[in-house]
Amino acid sequence: MRVQIDRVKFTRKPAGQEIGGIKSRMACRAAIKDLTAREIAAALASGQTVQPGVTPFSGESRKRGCKGTVDADFTEQSLFMNDHDNKRVDIPKETPAFVAETLARYGLAVAFAYETFSSTAGRQRFRIGLVSDEPFTDRAERDRVQAALVKAFPQSDPDCINAGRIFFGTDKGLLEGIGNIDAVCRKADLLVFAAVMDSGGQDAGQDTASRGKAYTSGQPIPEGTRNSTMNRFALQMLTKYGESGGKARTAYDEKAAQCVPPLDSGELETAWNSALRKYRADIVTDKDYIAPDEYAARLAAVRPEETVPGWAFRFLQTVPGVTMVLSGMSNLDQLESNLETFSTDAPLSETEMTTLLTAASEMLERKT
Repeated sequence: MRVQIDRVKFTRKPAGQEIGGIKSRMACRAAIKDLTAREIAAALASGQTVQPGVTPFSGESRKRGCKGTVDADFTEQSLFMNDHDNKRVDIPKETPAFVAETLARYGLAVAFAYETFSSTAGRQRFRIGLVSDEPFTDRAERDRVQAALVKAFPQSDPDCINAGRIFFGTDKGLLEGIGNIDAVCRKADLLVFAAVMDSGGQDAGQDTASRGKAYTSGQPIPEGTRNSTMNRFALQMLTKYGESGGKARTAYDEKAAQCVPPLDSGELETAWNSALRKYRADIVTDKDYIAPDEYAARLAAVRPEETVPGWAFRFLQTVPGVTMVLSGMSNLDQLESNLETFSTDAPLSETEMTTLLTAASEMLERKT
């Protein structure tokens, strides 16, 4: 991928004329390099400065008397970096692990992360890097992705939005255990992430303990959390029910009714399709993942007439001392199915109980 990189290595944060020297050297065509993520990360770790946006110094900029790199000269960008300053005291601090885990929910993988020159134990300041599988040449698309990263994480430095933004290296090396240097994000997924943020999503990593207007299960899904909540729910339902049979999509559509105000169909499809791509790329292909249909087939092999919910009730009928079962139902079909199940007393046999408990044990240990 192409980036602009300064040849000078620093052992402390550059200041004053040093920054001017960096920008001046960056303006030379020789500063534009075709490098791998590993080479870029190594350069940053050695104290070199990188500009992810490629902005060849143009004749027009020279005529205007500009010095250094110029934002308006943008031509392409494959590396996206974000600066997490943790400057705000009114909201929780962000950590590299938190940022990486949050982006993973959107199918985006961090390639590398490092603490800045000025990072301290009391205030961790760090930067993360993501690599696109295709360069962004459309300036508007590039800006949307960078703005989405800043919007998703409110401890970000807002100046990261500029295409001519330079990122100093570090004297602390790369952060171990954060990111995969060979990871590449699909350009399409980066644009989906930007669309989610564009359409009202904010604080992508918000949770009930620390992120403003958090969503509580069963309650209306408020504006500002709708896109991210629906995207996560879609992935949960796909993991639970699988892609076939339509159960996951039905549950997703029912959940969408809780959005206030409602999300339009286009935004719902974007959130669903993003989750579907992640399910197909990461969940189904995981060697530890067992599809729901496989578990259902195991149960059907020993008691073919029983429904999956029915197995749960039969388990309770088998447990000594259970005299009452309270069943939650969402619609009339579920009510009628439960009445039919409880019209007979049919505890599980020893073989059936072993089959059920084996499946339950696997679910606890593996991705299901």
